[in-house]
Amino acid sequence: MAGLPPLRWLAAADVLAAMASEATVHCGLFESYVDEAAWLAKRLVKDGYAVWVFGSEKEKPLGDAIVEGLGAEAVNLCGRTRLVDAADLLSLAKCAITNDSGLMHVAAAMGVRVIAIYGSSSPEYTPPLTDKADIVYLNLECSPCFERECPLGHLNCLKQITVDTVYKHIQA
Repeated sequence: MAGLPPLRWLAAADVLAAMASEATVHCGLFESYVDEAAWLAKRLVKDGYAVWVFGSEKEKPLGDAIVEGLGAEAVNLCGRTRLVDAADLLSLAKCAITNDSGLMHVAAAMGVRVIAIYGSSSPEYTPPLTDKADIVYLNLECSPCFERECPLGHLNCLKQITVDTVYKHIQA
């Protein structure tokens, strides 16, 4: 994990890990996702949590935008960890907020509480294998379609999931 900032507040604050998702860029949700994820990160930092954003190198700009202006309590780890590093760090988190992704399953395997957000995929097919999961899924008539781009052009399966809904799941 060379090149990471000192995670000095590990023992001092609860950590909530969020995973950036390149899928949101493919779906055309980048701007909306960044605004909502940044709002959530800001609110969580205000509540006294540290926020770590995980993802690939391609997702680094997304992570940068999410943590912008939040200080040392919010760290963009996109492209800065190997899978083993991400697993180690996720094991320290109180909660992981994530889409249906590989890191969602890693967080679940590490015993971390998972807030799993599903849009075009389905928790029926790829659930986090833990009893510590809260599923955020609208189960719309058009979902799951399993497509990266909405065949109907509206993306309601993701757009209608509000940041307040996700925040309430975190606080539950």
